[in-house]
Amino acid sequence: MFSYLLRRILYVPLIVFGVMLLTFVLSFVVQSPEERARGILDKKATPAAVQNYLHERGYDKPVLINTSPNAPWHDSIFCNEMTNLACLRLGKSDITGESLREKFASGAGPSLAITLPAAVLGLFLAVSLSLYLVLVRYSTLDRLGTIGCVVLMSVVPMLYIFAGQSLFASDLKWFPVSGFDLTQWSGVRFLILPILIFCVINLGEETRIYRAVFLEEIARDYVRTARAKGVDNNRLLFTHVLKNGLIALITLVVAHLPLLILGSLLIENFFGIPGLGNLLASALQSGDFAVVRVSVFLGALLYQAGLIATDICYALADPRIRLGDHQETESATPWPWRRLALLALCAYPLWLALSFLAKSFSSFQDGAIPATIAKVFANHWFQNFLVLTIFTATAFFLYTNARNEVWHRALTRLRRDLIGLTAGAVILLYLFIGALETLQWPDKRGDWKSVLSYLTASIPAEETYSAPFAKVLLTKPTKLHGTHPLGTDALGKDVLVETLRACRTALLIGGLTSLIYIPIGTILGLASGYFRRRTDEVITYFYSVVASVPTILLLVAIISVLGKSFLSMTCALAFTIWVGVCRLIRGETMRQSGSQYISAARALGQTHWRILTRHLLPNVMHLVLITFILGFSNLVLFEVILSYLGVGLPVGTASWGAMIDGARGELTREPVIWWNLAAASGALFGLVLSLNLFGDALRRAFDPKRG
Repeated sequence: MFSYLLRRILYVPLIVFGVMLLTFVLSFVVQSPEERARGILDKKATPAAVQNYLHERGYDKPVLINTSPNAPWHDSIFCNEMTNLACLRLGKSDITGESLREKFASGAGPSLAITLPAAVLGLFLAVSLSLYLVLVRYSTLDRLGTIGCVVLMSVVPMLYIFAGQSLFASDLKWFPVSGFDLTQWSGVRFLILPILIFCVINLGEETRIYRAVFLEEIARDYVRTARAKGVDNNRLLFTHVLKNGLIALITLVVAHLPLLILGSLLIENFFGIPGLGNLLASALQSGDFAVVRVSVFLGALLYQAGLIATDICYALADPRIRLGDHQETESATPWPWRRLALLALCAYPLWLALSFLAKSFSSFQDGAIPATIAKVFANHWFQNFLVLTIFTATAFFLYTNARNEVWHRALTRLRRDLIGLTAGAVILLYLFIGALETLQWPDKRGDWKSVLSYLTASIPAEETYSAPFAKVLLTKPTKLHGTHPLGTDALGKDVLVETLRACRTALLIGGLTSLIYIPIGTILGLASGYFRRRTDEVITYFYSVVASVPTILLLVAIISVLGKSFLSMTCALAFTIWVGVCRLIRGETMRQSGSQYISAARALGQTHWRILTRHLLPNVMHLVLITFILGFSNLVLFEVILSYLGVGLPVGTASWGAMIDGARGELTREPVIWWNLAAASGALFGLVLSLNLFGDALRRAFDPKRG
C-alpha cells in the first residue's frame, strides 16, 4: 500500500503541470499581458503607465524563454509562474496588488463554515431519503420521490436563493438577508439559511445517485439470502446495503470534500459571505485573472488530494481491496516510470500546440471572425438551411437506428411510458418555438424578421413596467395599448414574447455545444477503450487534466479570457463537458471489446475502422443519446449561472439567464417586479424538467434492469 501511495503522489505533479500549462496559455497567450493591462487600467492609459503596471507584476519579461544576453534563460513569465505555483507562492492580485496567500487564507474559514456543515447535512438527508425510497421501491411513493428529485434538479439554483431570502429573511424575519459575523455565538444565525439552501440545491441529484447505488445493491444474492433468514428491513438496509454501498458513497463524497474549501460562488455572493467563492465572483467582475488562475490551480491540487483520499478510504472500507494489486479505478492508475521522460520531452511541443490553438481561436472572438466566414454565418438563408438540415439529420438518425434490434425494443418500451412521452412532447414544443425564432424571412421593406416576430407583431410595446393582465402602467395611470399576460419589462417589451425568443438562445447553446463535445467525447472514448495501451494512456492523461479543474472554475477562466461571445461560451462548455462522455464511452467500449461478436469480427479479418464504425459505435449510440439529452439540461443551466456571474452572453442577447440576472434589482423594488423572474424561471424549469424526465425514460427503455 505504501509503494502504491508513493507512486500515486508522484503522479499528481504530472496532472497539476498539465493544469498549470493550460491556465498559463489562457492567461498569457490568448490575450497578451499588454492587452490585459490596458483592460484593467484604462484604454487611454499611457504607455508608461502600462509598462509600470507590467513591471510591478513581472509581466514585462519574455513569455517562454529569455533570450537576452545579460539575463538567465529561465527569467521568463512561464518559468517564474510555474516556479511560484510549484512552491505555493500565489503572487499578488492584478487589481489591488494584495497578497493572494493572505486573501485565500482569510477566505477559507468563511467558506468552510458554510460548505462543510452543508455537505454533512446534505449527505445525511440524501442517504436517508434514498434508503427510504429503496425500502418502498417500485411503489407509488418511490415513483413520486424520484420525480420529486428530478423536479429539485430542474430548478435553477438562483431561484432557491431568491425564494429563501424573500420568504424566510424578508417576510418572516427568521434569518438575516445577508452578512457574516462569527465573533460571537449569535452570528450562527447568518449561516443557517445559506446552509439549508446549499443542501436543497444538491439534494435532488445526490438522492437520485444514492438511490441507484442502493437499488443495485439490494438486488444482489446476499441480500436475498439475508431476507430469507428473516433479517428485518432496518438491519438489512443499514447493516448490509449501506455497508456494501460505501464504495460508491466514498467515490462520490470523499473525492469532492477538499473542494469544499473553495466555497460556493452563488451562495457566498448572494449572502455577502467573505469566502473564496465571493472572492472569485468579485475577481470576475473586476477582471482580476490572477485570482482566477490561483483558484484553478488550488482546485486541481485539492481534487487530486481528494482522489488519493478516496483510494485510502477504499482500502479502509473494504478489506478485499488491496491497493497496488491493479484493481484500482481508472483515476488511480499511475503511469509507468518510463512515461515520465516521454512527458518531459512532450512538454514543449504541447505548449506550442496549445499556443497555436489559442491564437487560432482568439482570432474568432470579439468580432474578429474573417469576413467571408462572418458573411456565411450571418446569411439568413444559411441559417434557415442549417435549421432544416439539423431537423432532417435528426429524423434520419432516428429512422436508421430504429431498425436496430436494441433500438426497436427500446422504442417499444418508450411508447408505454406516459411520463416520458409527455416530456418528449414538451421538448418538441420548445424546439418548435426555437425554430420559429431562428427561421427568418424578409418583409416588404427588405428587413429580415423571424417567423415568431411576424406572429407576435400585433402585440404592442409599452413605455415601461406593467403587471400581468394590468390595464395601466405600474408607475403611472397610463392606459396600456394591449393585454400582456405576463406583463412588460423596463423597456415596455412583452415578457411572454421575450421568454419565447429566449428559447432560441437556450436551444442553440445546448445544441451547438452538443455538436462539438459529443463527437469529440465519442471518438476519443472509442479509441481509448478499443486500442488501449499508449492511446489509452494519452487520452486518459488529457481528460484527467481537464477533470482535475472544477467545471465552473474552468468555464469562468476560459470565458473571462476569451471574452463574452456566443462562440466563446459554446467552445468553453464543450471543452469542459466532453470528459464525461469520453469516460462513459471508454468504459462501455472496454466492456464490449471482450464480447464474442467483436472476437468474431477480428477472426474474420475486419479492419479496426469497420469494427469501430459498424459494430462498436451502433452498440454505444444509446449511451450517446441519453448523455446528449441529460447533458442538454446542464448546458442550459450553465448559461444561466454564467450570465449571473457576469461572464455570459453579450448584453442585448435574449436569454433566460439575462432575464434572471436582471431580476435581482427588480425584486428589491417597491412594488416588487416578480414576473420577469417567474417567466424565465418557469420556461427554464419546463425545459430542464422535460429533458430530465425524457432522459430517464430513455435510460429505462434501453436498460430496464437499471431503470
